[in-house]
Amino acid sequence: MPQQQAFEPGALLRVDLDEQWHSYARMLARPSMIAFYDGRASTPVTDADDIVRREVLFVLDVHDTAYESGRWPKVGLVPLDVSPLPIPDQYLRSLGSDQYRIVDEFFNVRPATASECVGLERVAAWSAEQAEQRLRDHFAGRPNADAERMKVRPGPQFG
Repeated sequence: MPQQQAFEPGALLRVDLDEQWHSYARMLARPSMIAFYDGRASTPVTDADDIVRREVLFVLDVHDTAYESGRWPKVGLVPLDVSPLPIPDQYLRSLGSDQYRIVDEFFNVRPATASECVGLERVAAWSAEQAEQRLRDHFAGRPNADAERMKVRPGPQFG
């Protein structure tokens, strides 16, 4: 049975994608913000620095059951003061309106235009399954339905 684990900033996690492949993620400064790295492996990567040197694909707020349950086991630790990784800005959109706000890594919120939110992740809690599917879709070269649904798209309003 997987061992339960608490949120630990800088902890590296193995994210299984299927029977053969896995990828890696890292806990950031704020629970439950997790950075997912570009790279998949069929055997364990033993050099933690090799993992954190990779490009970050995306940073998501993931429901804590993904790591607390041991589904994504801790495989290493690279302290954030040794290899910093800031939490990128995210956006909020009021339901049923065109009012946008940007949220920074310290929870500061400011009004924003839709064009300022293009390319940002929407504030949302992702399940482990959703995050794993987004990784599988990335490595298969196809768009992820959840990520696509949450995107702010430029349109005529950006004139």
